[in-house]
Amino acid sequence: MTAQKNSPAAEPTSPGIIWSRREALPRITPFPGISLELLTGERMMAAWVTLDAGSTVPPHAHPHEQLGTVLHGELDMMIGDETRRLTVGDTYIIPPRVSHGAVTGSTGCVVLDLFAPPREDYLQLANDSSSVTTS
Repeated sequence: MTAQKNSPAAEPTSPGIIWSRREALPRITPFPGISLELLTGERMMAAWVTLDAGSTVPPHAHPHEQLGTVLHGELDMMIGDETRRLTVGDTYIIPPRVSHGAVTGSTGCVVLDLFAPPREDYLQLANDSSSVTTS
């Protein structure tokens, strides 16, 4: 069996199967200093979230289960009544409808978040051409 190299653009090959590279994914900016690259399937969504230094994700809640891990940098994550400093390799799970937010320090941060089901608000932003860029 010979493996094929991924193309830079999203490439559907069979129903439900898509091959891509991260830099080809749609990028949205829901808040100043925060951008997300989205990979969305039928029942889940992955978001590579880049938070600039000094960025804030305001406290919010949504009906989606969310889990994630820190890939680069650090941030203070608030989930419910708890706040923790997270660094590379730390993980978290946020149940549906639990308030959460984050603040980055001077280094900024990159996290990988997974949502089930996909976030409709992010899909709407991705469909709005004024908020979407490519890497």
